Amino acid sequence: MKYCFTFLLLVALASCNTAKVKDRRLERDREQLVKELSAMVEKDQNGRIQLDKLRDDFGGTEVYAFKRDSLWTVQKTIDDANIERLIAITKKYGFPNVDRIKSPIPMWLIFQHTTPEYTERVRELITKEHKAGRFPNNEFKIINWHLGGRNGPLPEIN
Repeated sequence: MKYCFTFLLLVALASCNTAKVKDRRLERDREQLVKELSAMVEKDQNGRIQLDKLRDDFGGTEVYAFKRDSLWTVQKTIDDANIERLIAITKKYGFPNVDRIKSPIPMWLIFQHTTPEYTERVRELITKEHKAGRFPNNEFKIINWHLGGRNGPLPEIN
């Protein structure tokens, strides 16, 4: 029993230490990280803006179908690269929410565009980050809704 208590105490201390380490890393690398995160969201949104413009200009035509398929191929590559990178960043620093990076970059958008290959990895990661208090509740609800196939009504946001 004594050893069990000691083990549990060590695990608890290690997890507290890990959170502090992530916070220190984030503080140290914040400026460079904000630049990278901003570029990721910009790439994510630019492709989608192009797709919307294409639909407005050519919707329902063969030109639209061809160009849309080409743009979606490029966008999927961007989405996958962004998801891989945000997973790596989150593992290293904890989820870079707006309050933690002190910048209005909506990083949850990247996880909103998770492709099926990454669904389970992202779900496990954001659940862990949510429990640790680094993934805000509203964003957690929305991303889980997206990961679940957007079935049912959009979750209620506080």
